[in-house]
Amino acid sequence: MADKAQEDMIIKGSSHWNNWRKSHPMTLIDLSGIDLTRAFLDEVDLNKANLANSILNWAVLSKAILIGCNFKSAQLNGANLSEALASGCNFTNANLSTAILSGINLRGAMLKDANLGFAYVSTADLSGANFTSANLRSASFHKSNLSLANLFQAILAETDLTDTNFSEANLDSANLSEADLGNANFRWATLRDANLRGANLTGANFSLANLVGANLSQAVLNGINLTNCNLTNAKLTSADLTNANLLGANLAGANLTAVNLTGANTTNVDLTRTIMPDGSIHV
Repeated sequence: MADKAQEDMIIKGSSHWNNWRKSHPMTLIDLSGIDLTRAFLDEVDLNKANLANSILNWAVLSKAILIGCNFKSAQLNGANLSEALASGCNFTNANLSTAILSGINLRGAMLKDANLGFAYVSTADLSGANFTSANLRSASFHKSNLSLANLFQAILAETDLTDTNFSEANLDSANLSEADLGNANFRWATLRDANLRGANLTGANFSLANLVGANLSQAVLNGINLTNCNLTNAKLTSADLTNANLLGANLAGANLTAVNLTGANTTNVDLTRTIMPDGSIHV
């Protein structure tokens, strides 16, 4: 449970709290289980605080210092954490649905099983963060940095991921169906058995990415860069690959039934046992 004296202090607002912290820099902060619903705490210094199981629904924490905080199982529905410094935070199983996280720094944060459905996370630094099994459905990550992030089995269906950087990220078995991935960067990323059915990947960069067994059926891949990409056993039925660059790609065993390859560069593509657009099997 929260320290009662600290609880009384934080309720007085960020200015009062920050002055107190300057006088007590070594004091451990325990605000676990506290109810700060709709609290206005912009620029508050909660560095390394314990806020596990806290209730911060619709609270304002913009530009807050949250480095290393423990928000495990916390409720932050609709909270505003825009431009907050939250690297290394633990948001395991936390509820951040509809939260505003634009410009936040969550480098290396733990968000396993967290709920970020419908959250607004544009231009955020999420590099190296762990989103294993997290729910990101219908959220917006426009122009965010997710390089080296772990999104294993994460749900990103119907999510805005335009211009987002996923370089070297792990999206194995992730659900990106109907997501907008226009101009996103997946260079060296791994998306084995990922579901990208019906997704928009126009102009995206998947060079050297691993898409073994991925489902790209009915996806829009206009002008996509798939150079040296591994698409072994991938499903691309009815996908639109107009003007796609497949230079050196591995499509062995892939299903290209009814695929549109107009203007596509298929130089040095491995088509061993590939099901071609007309239904024939390439040998």
